[in-house]
Amino acid sequence: QPWTRPRRTYSPLPHFEQFAEAHPRELCFVVPPSTQHAIGTALVAFERARAGVSGECLDYSGWGEAMADGWGIRADTAMHLALQIAYFRLHDRVGPASEELPMRRFFAGRTETVRSCTVEAREMCEDWRSGPGSSSSLRCAATKHAGLVKRVRAGGGIDCHLYALERCADNDEEGVALFRDRLFLRSKAWALASSNVDCRHVSCCGFLPAHPQGYGIGYTIGASSIRVCCSALALGAKSPQAFVGNLSQVLDDIEVAARRE
Repeated sequence: QPWTRPRRTYSPLPHFEQFAEAHPRELCFVVPPSTQHAIGTALVAFERARAGVSGECLDYSGWGEAMADGWGIRADTAMHLALQIAYFRLHDRVGPASEELPMRRFFAGRTETVRSCTVEAREMCEDWRSGPGSSSSLRCAATKHAGLVKRVRAGGGIDCHLYALERCADNDEEGVALFRDRLFLRSKAWALASSNVDCRHVSCCGFLPAHPQGYGIGYTIGASSIRVCCSALALGAKSPQAFVGNLSQVLDDIEVAARRE
């Protein structure tokens, strides 16, 4: 059920000076050989995993939240539509898109998935295939996206629920037909897995792809800029550099279309 997060108040620790030492002293830790070996093993595993990931960052300064507000479109919505257009231009098709949405309204709520690849988004991508398309197709897709976000935020998401059911069915020998269905599996092959980290203490962030053939995208939106970090797995033969190049052009095209109004 929705709940109200209690307010937390903080006060300085009283008489802090009594805990401070006059002369700081070095703390020496004794690391046993078993722990040193575990650290070395973890470093080797990390380097092996890192070698299979490629990434590219974009520091875009054409527009940001302030300008998007003037267009009457949320900057986060415009960003998600831009990601889908960039993917469409690069691969000549739309793909399943996963947007992580915070669920702070619910007790112990974490995140839920917004499936932002809609019919309206596909029509927008086709209209914007080779350059700035009509603002009407952009706004139509934005309206649909805003409705999806509102519904998911109110508890209407399905992916976390289905994931829990799928894990519960792991021990079912006969299995559940839905979880083996080709269309269901394809709908979860996220071509775009993205998340907006809205925190003033974070200048940039990144995420791994949710599917071997997809892109992982983390971004932060400022008042007049957008920072993006795109990653892909080497085995997926996808190019984050090409994707980011397309995305930068799409963001420019959105500004052009908005200024035409």
